[in-house]
Amino acid sequence: MPARPTPFVSGMLVGASLLGGGLMLGGAGDEGSAPTDVIQTRRLEIVDDIGTVRLALGSNEEGGTLGVKDKLGRTIMLAGAGQHGGVLVVTRTETGQAAFTAGATRSGGALQVFDASGVRVMDALATQDGGQLTIAAAGSPGEPGPGARAGRPAVRLQVASDGSGRVESFGDTGGPAVTLSAGVGGRGQVTTSAGATPLVTLTATAANDGQIYTHDAEGRVQVAIASRPSGPTVRIFNRDGVPAVTLEPDETGQGTLGLWDTDGEGRTIAARRAAPTPRRAGTASED
Repeated sequence: MPARPTPFVSGMLVGASLLGGGLMLGGAGDEGSAPTDVIQTRRLEIVDDIGTVRLALGSNEEGGTLGVKDKLGRTIMLAGAGQHGGVLVVTRTETGQAAFTAGATRSGGALQVFDASGVRVMDALATQDGGQLTIAAAGSPGEPGPGARAGRPAVRLQVASDGSGRVESFGDTGGPAVTLSAGVGGRGQVTTSAGATPLVTLTATAANDGQIYTHDAEGRVQVAIASRPSGPTVRIFNRDGVPAVTLEPDETGQGTLGLWDTDGEGRTIAARRAAPTPRRAGTASED
């Protein structure tokens, strides 16, 4: 059934009588009659021939509001004043749930897009660093399978605080699983994470040398592999972040193995050009 119109307040009755008398907004009235300069009311409703509200003008604590309805009286669009500026909401006639929202925020503007179930699947907003776009999974929350991730972020594109670009892909935990970003000097970096903890990082130094880091469950570096002009290097760290084992070539290209204690003391074993003379087990070595 069509929705019944809301009873007019006294100011609305005055406005309705004027409209009924032929003084239409935006049009000419009777010849010789002066148009009304101001019509004041707390709420104004425009109805159709059978009394269904099609348009409603009102106010809230922040300012004015405008509601647009379909032929059955269902709200399909709301526009109004918000805390930081204008707000727009577009709804679905089938469910009455939001399909699209946009508004002004403290840092600029923001918009959200929803799927048929009312799940927010896209966010675009301005931040203090620049633009940010987040795409989420659709579906019905609480259902098994892919729908269980409904509304959770899947991909995010944003500008980092240093002005560089950043792309994040999210996993089942809700945190970033893979992050592509610009490292030192604008060089690329790829990080695989579990929640907020990095597990593997691929990056480059300012000298364009590639590096790979593996981390433990607490984010501490365990193994570092890097390239450099003299050759690659591998470093294995203890839980305190101190190198325990190093493998790398020296300046002459010969391989070296370094063993270090927790105080950073140790020794380096270097390869020899000439193979040592084999000795039998149990024989004394010559000085």
